[in-house]
Amino acid sequence: MLRPLFLVLLWVAPLLPCAVSATVWGETSEPPVQIGALQRSDLEEISSQEAIFLDRLRRELLPRQVTLQYYGENDLIHMVQNGALNFVITDAAVYASLQSAVELRPLAGLVYPEAADADHMTASVAFTAQHEAGSLSLAEIKGRRLFVTDKHSFGGFLAFAAELKDEGFDPEDFFSDVSEFQKSDAELVKTVLKTPGAVGVLPACTLERLQSAGFIDAAGLTVINAKNGGGLTCRHSTKVYPGWVLASLPSSDLGLVRMVAATALAATSPGMLQWSFPPTDFRRVHNMLIDLGIGPYAGNEGKLWKGLFLRYRWWFAGIALFMLLILAHGVFVAWLVRTRTKDLRLSLLKQQKMTDEILQTRARLQSMEKVQIVSHMSTLFAHELKQPLAAIHNFSLGLLRRSQRGELDAETMHSILEKMVFLTEQASNIVNHVRKYAKAGKTERLREDFRTVIREAVESFGKTADFRVQVSLSLPLVPVWVEINRWEIELVILNLIKNAAEATHEVKKPKIEIVLTEDEHHAIMRITDNGKGSQDVPIDEMFRPLFSTKTGGMGLGLSIAESVAESHGGRLNARQNTGPGLTMEMILPLYQVFPEAVD
Repeated sequence: MLRPLFLVLLWVAPLLPCAVSATVWGETSEPPVQIGALQRSDLEEISSQEAIFLDRLRRELLPRQVTLQYYGENDLIHMVQNGALNFVITDAAVYASLQSAVELRPLAGLVYPEAADADHMTASVAFTAQHEAGSLSLAEIKGRRLFVTDKHSFGGFLAFAAELKDEGFDPEDFFSDVSEFQKSDAELVKTVLKTPGAVGVLPACTLERLQSAGFIDAAGLTVINAKNGGGLTCRHSTKVYPGWVLASLPSSDLGLVRMVAATALAATSPGMLQWSFPPTDFRRVHNMLIDLGIGPYAGNEGKLWKGLFLRYRWWFAGIALFMLLILAHGVFVAWLVRTRTKDLRLSLLKQQKMTDEILQTRARLQSMEKVQIVSHMSTLFAHELKQPLAAIHNFSLGLLRRSQRGELDAETMHSILEKMVFLTEQASNIVNHVRKYAKAGKTERLREDFRTVIREAVESFGKTADFRVQVSLSLPLVPVWVEINRWEIELVILNLIKNAAEATHEVKKPKIEIVLTEDEHHAIMRITDNGKGSQDVPIDEMFRPLFSTKTGGMGLGLSIAESVAESHGGRLNARQNTGPGLTMEMILPLYQVFPEAVD
């Protein structure tokens, strides 16, 4: 409807500046800018945008003359091939045909608000009067009468014909009659509604625009072969293709090309059809032209193999390259096998020799490791055995003195002998443990309740302590499971309690607090005393071997305790209290039950 008005405006516009000033077009030596546009009768909105673009471009290029001329498809191709134009505005189908003859530069593309981008712009919508089923397939409309505005229009018919071809139908004899309707789009819709069984095809988004303008009631229509998505929100019946393209010819001046592209992209119309970045993927368009046998592929209908090759040429090239690579790889592998067989035999002999040397070295390392283990356990043996032997010695001297003074009663003797028996068993356990460790090279670790180990260590301390100190326990109500060597951890706890007790020896009210907590992955035991501590000694020095704050101490207790904790995947920490005393902290990983172990 609006197209005749725009054609009049385009014809009159060059004359108006002359009435105002003789220099509107100016006297310039630059040749006029020639723009050729594809003429289509079903795209009034496209013509509108072309007119707006032309008006802006003329203002930008004053005083240079700019002309826009509409051509039929064949005439436009002829003008481009002869280099008679600077720029072309055409749909993607004709653009793909031009690409086969001339190397065009795409500058911009027209995009509907309903389209994702210029690559998803064009489709056909096929419709008929409202059907009881609510939807119809392509097979159900075979043999009906078809109304279109232009059989050469990309969105108005060609995209729909390609869809029929894809479904195995021949577009040439699919309909009983194909009529080109020479009136408006709204009149075409009304004619389809009046004609029983008739089908209409228009470019996608046309129905929505006609309904928005109040020209039709789309509720009375049924869209055939309705599709959703594809980068286009309008109702459509076909695949979605690129839209209209503004392109420059190779001979166009680059400065002029940049000016034209910038003018098109700056001409925004929010909520309407407008220029945007150009489409980049025309493969679907070429495939459609091949299927329909039109454009540069006309005359190939009887040459199926050639059409297949043209359509899937990159696949064929890839397959051929892949086969060549396989062949080359096979030749290379055969040559490699022949030339390296001798080297492989030599390598096998060298590998066998290296394996023998590795086994011998491993045996020597195992022997050295066992010596190192025995050395470490000997140190532990010397340190730990010293305490029960010293206690047995002291208890023996005490019994002897009481006996000499006649102060030895049966109850005292029984109590002291019980402690001596306990200490003797403890010394025996130490000896047995060191012997097992030296023989096996490792200690056995079992799942233990950390609370029970702590209680037994406190009980052992109570039996061997030679002075009284208050020991308070704060343990969880539920078991705290850890995987440990019970004897080693209990020995470490006993040593930490003894160190805490010795630190409180000169305190009036000596006190030791033992607290056990746990987080998500660890069990944490803290032993806090209120003794004099070691304020002048750095914390790191306490764990250094042979360092001791006690007179006559070996300086091995904390060092060994730290090694035992680390061998269990934990650590031993020390920190000064805010008040008197020191807190020792032992952290051990909680016992983990993995699904594989359960299975």
